[in-house]
Amino acid sequence: MNRKTKKRLCAVSGILLAAVLTGLTALTNGFAGADSLSGNEVPALTAAADSAADGETPMESGSIADENLPTQEEDGDEPATDVQGTASTGEDSPNATTDTDAQESSLESQPSESESSATTQSSAPSESPIPTGSESGSAADETSVAAESESETSTGVSSMSRMSAYASSDPVPAPGDYVISGGTIQKLNADYINGLTEDQKQNIRLVIPGEINGQKVTSIAQYAFRPSNYSGCTFTALDLSQAIYLTSIQNYAFYQCQGLTGPLTLPDGLISIGQQAFEGCSGLTGDLLLPDSLTSLGIHAFNGCSGLNGSLRLPDNAAFTKIPDYAFYKCMFTGTLTIPSSVTSIGASAFRLDSAAVGFTGELRIPDSVTSIQTAAFLNQKGFSSLTLSAALSSIPESAFKYTGISGTLILSEGISSIGNGAFRGTGLKTVYLPSSVTLGGTGVFDECSLLTAIVCTSKEQYSTLYSSLSSSGKGKLSYPVMLHFQDDSGNSYPDRECLFNRPINYIKDADLSWSADSSYRLPSLPAGDGVYQYKWCSDQAGLKPVSETSLLSYDTVYAVKSLADPVITFGEGVSKTYDGQPFVLTVNASHPKAVEIGQAEDGDVVFYYTWKWETISGDGSIQKGFDLTSLEVTDSCDRWCMVTVQACLVEGGKAKVFYTERHEFPVLILQAPSFVHPVLSSDSVYIGDGLPAIELSADDTQGTLLWDEGQTLTEGENICSWTFTPDSDNYTPLTGTALITGRSYYLVTASVTGGGSILPAGPLEAQKGETLTVTFPADSGYKLESVSLDGTDITADLTDVSYTLTDIQSDHTLTVCFIKMTAKDVEEVISNLPDPGTAPTPEQVQNILDTRIALDKLEEAEKDAVADQALDSLYNALAALPQTDVQTSGGITAANPAALLQSMTAEDAKALKENTDVSCLVRLQITDAIPDPDASELINSTLNGYTAGTHYEISIVKELITNGTAQSTPVTALDREIELSLEIPAVLRSVPAGYTRSFSILRLHTGEDGTLQAQILPDLDSSPDTVTIKSDRFSVYSLIYRDQKQNGGSETEKATESSTSPAAPSSSPAADTHVTDTTASAQTSDAQDNTPSSDSAGSKPGTGTAGFRGQSKPTSSDTSDSSFDGSVRTSSASMAETVTTGAESLAGETKANVSETDAQEHTSMPEEAPVTEQNFSWPLFAAILTALILMILILLLLLRRKGKKDR
Repeated sequence: MNRKTKKRLCAVSGILLAAVLTGLTALTNGFAGADSLSGNEVPALTAAADSAADGETPMESGSIADENLPTQEEDGDEPATDVQGTASTGEDSPNATTDTDAQESSLESQPSESESSATTQSSAPSESPIPTGSESGSAADETSVAAESESETSTGVSSMSRMSAYASSDPVPAPGDYVISGGTIQKLNADYINGLTEDQKQNIRLVIPGEINGQKVTSIAQYAFRPSNYSGCTFTALDLSQAIYLTSIQNYAFYQCQGLTGPLTLPDGLISIGQQAFEGCSGLTGDLLLPDSLTSLGIHAFNGCSGLNGSLRLPDNAAFTKIPDYAFYKCMFTGTLTIPSSVTSIGASAFRLDSAAVGFTGELRIPDSVTSIQTAAFLNQKGFSSLTLSAALSSIPESAFKYTGISGTLILSEGISSIGNGAFRGTGLKTVYLPSSVTLGGTGVFDECSLLTAIVCTSKEQYSTLYSSLSSSGKGKLSYPVMLHFQDDSGNSYPDRECLFNRPINYIKDADLSWSADSSYRLPSLPAGDGVYQYKWCSDQAGLKPVSETSLLSYDTVYAVKSLADPVITFGEGVSKTYDGQPFVLTVNASHPKAVEIGQAEDGDVVFYYTWKWETISGDGSIQKGFDLTSLEVTDSCDRWCMVTVQACLVEGGKAKVFYTERHEFPVLILQAPSFVHPVLSSDSVYIGDGLPAIELSADDTQGTLLWDEGQTLTEGENICSWTFTPDSDNYTPLTGTALITGRSYYLVTASVTGGGSILPAGPLEAQKGETLTVTFPADSGYKLESVSLDGTDITADLTDVSYTLTDIQSDHTLTVCFIKMTAKDVEEVISNLPDPGTAPTPEQVQNILDTRIALDKLEEAEKDAVADQALDSLYNALAALPQTDVQTSGGITAANPAALLQSMTAEDAKALKENTDVSCLVRLQITDAIPDPDASELINSTLNGYTAGTHYEISIVKELITNGTAQSTPVTALDREIELSLEIPAVLRSVPAGYTRSFSILRLHTGEDGTLQAQILPDLDSSPDTVTIKSDRFSVYSLIYRDQKQNGGSETEKATESSTSPAAPSSSPAADTHVTDTTASAQTSDAQDNTPSSDSAGSKPGTGTAGFRGQSKPTSSDTSDSSFDGSVRTSSASMAETVTTGAESLAGETKANVSETDAQEHTSMPEEAPVTEQNFSWPLFAAILTALILMILILLLLLRRKGKKDR
């Protein structure tokens, strides 16, 4: 063989080998392209991420490889790095920080619990700075301890001394355990607190030292020992005996130290106590002796120290001038109260007590140095017996002495100009003397003073001024001094009497200047009369207004007048008996020498007017009134008094004028008659949980209501149960009794359910004592469980799924269960938790999936429309995975997502499948040839709009519900949502005349909402020449229509050449028509078009990328795997044909330039990793080409071998 021949053979072999490799490369690229499109990471990057997850750092931070690492947003994988951004290896990172803030920052960004644990461990201090048996509580505690290290250093406290203090079993802080600054104790050291056990923290005994490291303790800072500053700690004792230099206890120093107990001894030399310094220290007891050195006391200083129940000593210091607001509020002091003469003001509620307390006793003397008393200063101090006020006071504020125990006579000095409302309300005062120019701040100044007999004004003018300022009870006591004169026509002389206006004539002034009634006093005696006329004292000279010793004084002179004699009036007996149904008569007998009945009366006669009135709380009890009503019948049971008022009247000028009045009260006691009751029980032996048996009256019993007493609970065995009878009439007595009932023990659990749901087991539920009972609350389809309450307490948070377990049942229980309707969001959430359709669902999951379908149907229309399409697709895919469902397509039509056909399954269908596993649901999508009727044909022809009708089909959905082999078919004419359908174009329609391009669409006939037949042209959504893809939700007659268009521009060959050298532009619209060109066009043009990427990123039209449901009822696990492979591996047979063609051309040229040209054509006509469609690839064709190439290589090798032999 010569050199030229060898070169040619090598070139041919190389070309053939390149062709084979090119085909294999195309196959490999199909795999790689599929992997890339499916979201898998690039292998190199995956390896980098894997090495990071294994605890290795694949590259230095900041390198370009770092920038290319996949992120969680890109491919859903989370890099397994620690909180510092480097791989976690379990060893200390060289970049680890020990700063507390850095630790907190890293903890916030930690990706997982295990990594958080590793990071925290590596950055934590290796030793505890506190030499105690307990650990520091948290990072925050460590920070607090570190922050106080400077203060501890300043005090010179050694760690050894602290260690000994912590080890002590007696929790008494040593001097060095206090933080001091400038002689002021600020607080306790955090080291001391952290070094205590939990028990020790509850019993800290404070001993305030005189000095700390040479510094004299002169003050205790504000908030120094406020418990809220010491979490989990309680101060139980306070000893100030060593604090000999202490001069100041600042605001809130011991605020709310409720744990402090025992007496409080304040050191001599103390000058000031700040506001609320001891407020709320309710455990302090005994006396409170304020040192004489004290000059200043803050507001609320001892507010709420209710345990102080001994005596109170105030400072004897000229500089102590003010008792501030609420200083001793709620302090339970006893004994006498001595207010120093240095005090000038007493604050609001300074000595105020709660209503149940007693307080100080003896006289309350306000020294003359006091010029001001504020509101409620002594409110509720019931122990005071008398009051002496300061002469320097100008006013008495509201409620100042309200509900105090002061009594006797109170003389207010002339300097007092105003008295606040309620100032003396509820006191024991008997008589009050007002100053001449005082004003009252309200109507209730002296209300509720039950012993008060008189409020004495200085004059009639003052009385008139103040009268309107008082309540009705105060008005009845208001008075002023009057000298009463007695006068008669005979010239007799009678001594005057000192009285009070508006008070009874028999009132007398006692030695203590108080006024009270003298029951022994009688008016001066007058001459006797003749039976018809007599002398009497009257407030008028006409003798029509007689007066008596108890008459209220409203005049200053009374007159002895000769007038008609008083009538003689007698009264019958009252009644006292048991009700018998018979009336009793109350009687009055009135007589006078001139008395006649009203019907016969003339001028000068006497008549009697009667008013009968029952004594009632309201006072409005009149039942009868009029002339000559001398009797009143009483029948019904009652226990009251009946008052009769008899008025004797003189008839003058046709009018009756009263000259005598007398009142009498009849006691009326008519007892209730006993009731007769003989109860009848429905049973005397019942289950405890059923409650008491029914009880009713016998036929001859007193009419009324018979009920078991409330609150009775049966127990196992014999029970004596009580009942109460209430008669219908008040004339009979209520009656009680008992019955013996045998109870059988079990407890009752009842349930009240609202909304769509139930309780299982169905109630009422019976449970034995101590039994455990689990109750489930399933919601009806379309509802969800909102809340569950047990005996009024919400237990929703304690449910396990939708169940609750009652353990050790010892009583009856009531469950209140509320269900509410689900929303779109609720249904979406349920759908998101459905199992993966790729796995076989469990029976429980089957039930959940069917329940979800039912729940979707139960939604309100607005909520149903709001459910996201993605969630609905997930639901239909889950339904398709059920063993009881099947979806089939036939006749040359396919659905992009066959599972979407299951939207035709109704809630009733789902319920049938749920209740019976032998029931199945089959949905078939099928296409058959159709012949439109004349009306339809006419509508089709009028709608074509330039298209030509090709083939007519009937596309239908049939749903079959199959029970035990018997199918119930239901045609489905419409779906709620559109689905994507692909129809094969018949071969006869794909044949296009030369020079024309054919486009296809679908014309759909359907019945509109108005009932008329309508036509609609649906655009083709794919770019395949073999199929038409549409979206539709109606199923009826479809027509495949087409339109031919003559090609314009250059020759087909030129266009093919251009297409082979430059990629075709992707389709601008997914709705573009399908184009079928002349079949005589060059193969190179077809090849170029096949290798041009489409607008779809995956290189395939919608609905053809997933083979799992194509031609099958549902995917299996193996189907899913095959589908993924079939949808991912793409190879173009046209590309392989092009490679062969190019190889043939290279062989004819027999030069290396041809080989290079072939390579260039390959790179031009087939872009790198270009995705190809399923229709472009044919396994049989690829196998045939590969076999042919191999045979050609073998033949060439055989020829070369023979040639070589000949040459030799």
